[in-house]
Amino acid sequence: MNTNINNINTNVGTVKTDVASIKNTVTSGFKPAVMTPFSYVITKGSGSYTIDTWYTLINITGEGELQNVLSAVGHGNGSNMLRVTIDGVVKYYGKTPESYNGPGGVIGMTKLDNIFNRPDYGEPFMGLSATNDFNLGSVVTYPYTGGGGGVSLIDIPIRFKSSLKIEWMPQVRTTDTHYVFATGGVF
Repeated sequence: MNTNINNINTNVGTVKTDVASIKNTVTSGFKPAVMTPFSYVITKGSGSYTIDTWYTLINITGEGELQNVLSAVGHGNGSNMLRVTIDGVVKYYGKTPESYNGPGGVIGMTKLDNIFNRPDYGEPFMGLSATNDFNLGSVVTYPYTGGGGGVSLIDIPIRFKSSLKIEWMPQVRTTDTHYVFATGGVF
């Protein structure tokens, strides 16, 4: 019996030693990624765009992460579309409502902690510019390519390995202002 206990002690000691050597090997080869952040904000009023034309807002080749991408129309009867392509695959494709009287509906992808309640309205809103907050509207899954309105709520930034492309298309002529906001980083 003592021989078996000695064998167990020897084997456990060996495993502990092996785990320690594995840990040293893994941590010595680890290099943290350095991210160069990007932030893209546009505010376009009537006449500063052509309707039914796709505009490429961000076109990145390389590795990185997308933290937020949101688009909205201010008060009025405008609409826009947003398309996000990650590593060559469309991951989000949505459109704001064509007629919305009140704070414009938001489309895109964002983290849950960007949503706040407006006590005066009693419904969820999100800030998209320094002077405007917008009705959250509906929540959709990620990925979302249904072409309707809605925001995908994401827990963590979305990684891309080879490319990120964000496109925006204003629709329905309006005197209103369109907003697009995107943040992330490139490694």
